[in-house]
This record gives sequence, structure tokens and C-alpha cells, in this order.
Amino acid sequence: MIKPIQLLFPSLKLRRSVFSLYAISLFFCFSSSSTLANTNDTQQPVEITANKLVSNEKLGVSEYQGDVQITQGSFKLTGNKVKISHPDNQLENIFATGKPATFKQFNAQENAWINGQADEIFYNAAKNTVKLTGNAAVQQENKHQIKGNSLIYDMTLQTLQGSGSEKQRIEVILQPNQTTNSGSKSNE
Repeated sequence: MIKPIQLLFPSLKLRRSVFSLYAISLFFCFSSSSTLANTNDTQQPVEITANKLVSNEKLGVSEYQGDVQITQGSFKLTGNKVKISHPDNQLENIFATGKPATFKQFNAQENAWINGQADEIFYNAAKNTVKLTGNAAVQQENKHQIKGNSLIYDMTLQTLQGSGSEKQRIEVILQPNQTTNSGSKSNE
């Protein structure tokens, strides 16, 4: 017997493509007015705390170890080990590892926090992207959640790409709209 989903999407390849388009369009809705780098945050000083620092100014590389916390405005990144490339004192990228490494940022437009976590988080300043690898998850507070082996968030285009593995498929959790009607009361 042919299942209804097979009638709609006869080939596995087509089903994956449609699902990918659906997940990407879902993330457009999920993050349409949110970005990881709020304009106000980028104007704030960067504060870094860690148990250990090894820095080579000549090469433009700093490595932090042990409960690393990086804060800039509402943006916060944590990890067990963080390597920052900053040639000529210009941020090039940040690579954080942890169990898990995490980030969060407040989205003032949505009045909600965006949270992410993974075994590795890589921020590329030139491309304005964040790649989460290994047990990756991104969630907007009280909204949708996306999990997978690898997630790439483009902060400029506000798009998300994800890939799974045999052990960890892409998982999307859709939360229903939470509309309240203050004029109605239930009789219980």
C-alpha cells in the first residue's frame, strides 16, 4: 500500500528537497526580525573572562581556556575553549568548543532571547555567519526550535541551513501561535 506522504513526494530525494525548503522557509518566519548581532550590541565593548589566556598579538590569535565567557551587549558566547583570530586588531573569526558551547542574544524587536548550542560554534565575521556543529540546536524563546548535526545561520540574509546524520536527523519543533484573548473566560 502506498502511504499518503509517498503520493505527495514520490522520491526520497524530492522529499528531502521539499523538507529543506520547508525548514528554510520556517526559519525565515522564525527569525524574520531577529539577528544574532543586534546593532546596539556591536557598538558595545567586548568583555572576555576565562581561566587561562595565551595571546600572540603578532599573529593576531588569542586562545582562552576554562569557563570562557564572551559578552558584547546582550550577546553572550560560552565554551570550554575559545580561539579568536584578530589580525591587525580586526575580528576575523571565533571558534568555541564545549559540552556544549552556547550563545544567546536578546532580540528587542521580538522581546525574546535566541539561544543556541553545539559541541562547536564557529563565527565568521567576513561572511557574518554562525556554524554550529555536533548536537546543534537553535531556539527562539517561546517559539520554534531546530536541531541537527550541523546548522549554519547567515545573519545578513537571516537564513538557516541544516544537515543531519544517521544518528541525528534534522528535528523541527513548531510551537503554535500563542494568542491571548483577554475578553474571553472559560467556564470550568
